[in-house]
Amino acid sequence: MRNWLIALFVLAVGGGAFWWFGLRPSAAQAAPVKTIQVKLGDVQSIVNAPGQIFPRNQTTVYTKNGGMVAKLLVKAGQEVEEGDVLLRFDTSALQTQVASLKTQVAAAEAGLKDLQLGSRSSDVRLAQDGVKQANLEVTQATRQLTLIQADFKLGVAAAQQVEAARNALQRASSALESARLRATQATQTQTLAVSNAKAQLEVARFQLKSLNEQIATAVVSSPMTGSVIELQVAKGQAVAASSAVAQIADLSSWVVQNRVAESDLPSLQVGMPVTIVVNAIGDTELEAKIIQMGQVQKFKDPLYYYQVDALILGKEAPEGISPGLSTTATFVTEEATEVPIVPVNVLQSQNGKTIVEVKSGEEVRKVVVETGLDDGTNVEIKKGLKVGDLVVLPPPPGSATPQNSPGGLGGIIKF
Repeated sequence: MRNWLIALFVLAVGGGAFWWFGLRPSAAQAAPVKTIQVKLGDVQSIVNAPGQIFPRNQTTVYTKNGGMVAKLLVKAGQEVEEGDVLLRFDTSALQTQVASLKTQVAAAEAGLKDLQLGSRSSDVRLAQDGVKQANLEVTQATRQLTLIQADFKLGVAAAQQVEAARNALQRASSALESARLRATQATQTQTLAVSNAKAQLEVARFQLKSLNEQIATAVVSSPMTGSVIELQVAKGQAVAASSAVAQIADLSSWVVQNRVAESDLPSLQVGMPVTIVVNAIGDTELEAKIIQMGQVQKFKDPLYYYQVDALILGKEAPEGISPGLSTTATFVTEEATEVPIVPVNVLQSQNGKTIVEVKSGEEVRKVVVETGLDDGTNVEIKKGLKVGDLVVLPPPPGSATPQNSPGGLGGIIKF
């Protein structure tokens, strides 16, 4: 009985082995080799970078002097020409001050004229006339003294007469000095009064000019032709001097500010073409070119990025575009066109060489190749393959292969 059991066991094992090696379908039949043909195509080396889009020409409008907004003549989104009035400040208080200062200026001008031609001028003339009269009296007293001294020598005049003539000359000379002092004082008084009046007039005129300038700057105008993309004030709002009130931009020309990693910067250059996608308006690709690069910006510690500006080409602004929208830029740094290409995933590394498996009829052989550019999907083949060759594709992840998926009894007993 035991011998019969052993015989049955041997028969079962032998039959299973016969099925595994002879009757079971082969692994090649279960999973046929898949290939792809070497073909001509284009391969690009690219750099991608995030960014934001802005009008190429835009400006912030500031007030010179502040005030209360009396009239707001534009709204956000409105197109304006250079010189168009954007808003007006309330100038009623300034106008009241101007009227008061005009009165002060008129009074100061009248006062100055009176000083120059009126009573003060008469005082100076009277003092100067007194000096002239005193000069005449000195001249007469001098002549009289000379005559009496001559008569005294001839013996026809007494010594008392000479002394009296001398005293008269002394009195005339003192009177002259007094007249001269009065004339000097009168002139100085008038000069000082005129100077003060002129200073007061200049101050009043300056204040009047300053107020008129404030009234003139109470009108804020657009410095350029464009669109009002932002309005930062409202009617009735109090605005301080030198405050930003609006943003004006030319929406016919746009620039994308791209954030390029430091390692990618050397592969870019001014004039290089760029493809831009504005993320908020779909997959529409915009053509652009680099116009400026190299402004370092630190966006996330410890990574540094560089700002690379690209000008959007074309005259028409894309529909739906607005300042500040996020973008994705694609820079083509190198390109190979109409070259033999294969998928990157067919490449293998063996003994420091790059190889692919090539199928010819039923035969699969390994071929050493020299590669060029790759874009992450396809790779350029410089040597080793020709257009039309069939290269073996790797099996999908997780699929069974003849080497790693034995089944049935053979798998159990490790055939």
